[in-house]
Amino acid sequence: MKRHPADYPIFIEGLQRTDELENRLAELCLEHAHLIEEYADAHFTRSGALAIEMYIHGFLDGGRVLHEMLSRPLPSKKDSP
Repeated sequence: MKRHPADYPIFIEGLQRTDELENRLAELCLEHAHLIEEYADAHFTRSGALAIEMYIHGFLDGGRVLHEMLSRPLPSKKDSP
């Protein structure tokens, strides 16, 4: 995504906004600036884990999670005996 930023405008915008916010927070709280990096790491670790978990469950469930996210309402699924 960093090699071809024009192909991923939402990612690049999010990256820029994150950097700007981190810089502003560091300016406001100089004595606690080190905590900003720790918080960002924790946040991205959690977000990444959630994304992986959603991908795994979507794959195991035949794509139904992705379908629900994109098209709502989700058609009913009959359980096999």
